[in-house]
Amino acid sequence: FSTSVQSSDKPNTEPNLGNPADNGGPLVGNTTDGSAMTILTDAETKASPTVNAGTNTNCPSTDERGVTRPQGGVCDIGAFELGTATLKVKKSAPASVRIHKKFTYTIKVTNSGTDNSNSTKLVDKIPSSETLKHVIAPHGATCSHTGRTVTCQLGRLTSGSSRTVKIEVSANKTGKIKNTATATNAEGSKASGHVTTKVKSAVVKAKKKKKTSPTFTG
Repeated sequence: FSTSVQSSDKPNTEPNLGNPADNGGPLVGNTTDGSAMTILTDAETKASPTVNAGTNTNCPSTDERGVTRPQGGVCDIGAFELGTATLKVKKSAPASVRIHKKFTYTIKVTNSGTDNSNSTKLVDKIPSSETLKHVIAPHGATCSHTGRTVTCQLGRLTSGSSRTVKIEVSANKTGKIKNTATATNAEGSKASGHVTTKVKSAVVKAKKKKKTSPTFTG
């Protein structure tokens, strides 16, 4: 047993690791009964001195969660490889609508990174020319609103996964309306998506004239 300090060691250094938690992924390998097993890992932060501080010599191809190593130029120290949690936002709505008629904004938030997106949040500030009618949150998420601002807590998005929020509104004036939604996460990613809808005047139906029979005087 040796207690000698190696040149690559970092004694008396704050590791900047999270508490042991389920950060996703099964244990690489199986339990004694052959079933899959999830382990707790200490997630790295970007400020951790363990990031890109290991060696590629004999570095496993994945970390304990199954995330490919290395994510940067060099493997991280420890069982956790810090990946990316890059968000993308796609927002859609009808190209045109009639004034005072309800329509729906569909907002899809995707984690296009290699790691989990934690504490993912979506914020949409409804324009003053619109009235908020209804919000549909995806399963496992919660949405609320304060005034015109809709906030949805989407939670954890694993790599490649998405969640979709639907916001129903009506327009109060004609013209073009631009609406933007922004997603953020604990990993520092931020992305926005916007869409422009043209609001047209209401359709005025012409009144039908009543048919009258001819009259005769004599």
